[in-house]
Amino acid sequence: LYMPHSSPKEVKFVGQGSTSFDGDTNEFSITNYSFTTNSTISMWLKPDEVDNYRSFFGKGDTYSYVRMKNNFESTRIEGETDTNEDSFTIDAGETIFTVGKWVHMTLVWKSDKVFDLYINGVYKASSSATTDDSLTISYFGRGYVSDYEFKGNMKNVAIWERALSATEVQNVMY
Repeated sequence: LYMPHSSPKEVKFVGQGSTSFDGDTNEFSITNYSFTTNSTISMWLKPDEVDNYRSFFGKGDTYSYVRMKNNFESTRIEGETDTNEDSFTIDAGETIFTVGKWVHMTLVWKSDKVFDLYINGVYKASSSATTDDSLTISYFGRGYVSDYEFKGNMKNVAIWERALSATEVQNVMY
């Protein structure tokens, strides 16, 4: 994860270029960030476990999260926005998460309230439209409860306050 310090030009890399999450008590907290429509989030993930709703990020105490979908952990992600029960699922149609293998995931939340999922720079699928237009992020490695935290490594997390194009998504991988 990138962690800014005293000036915007300083960037600190944790560990050997990635942050490790143990799936139990490790999480990285930030001040509540409102991820909204017309925004993009991307990250590199290397799961040590692919089961049980492993969460990538979320609010921590209520709804608002993005995680692996239970019973479909290797092929689907799901999430909920700030409005209780306004959920979405995206099925990539193929395996996207493999234990011990790095994968680049990008979510683009467009103005029509639809999430586009890109894996390794390639568009895979979209969600149905949400009714809400915000998803609060307070933690990386944790969803809305302390159970089902992410287990593995995460690096190069980036958030844009605009929807990236397909070409831009490909370019941010490197």
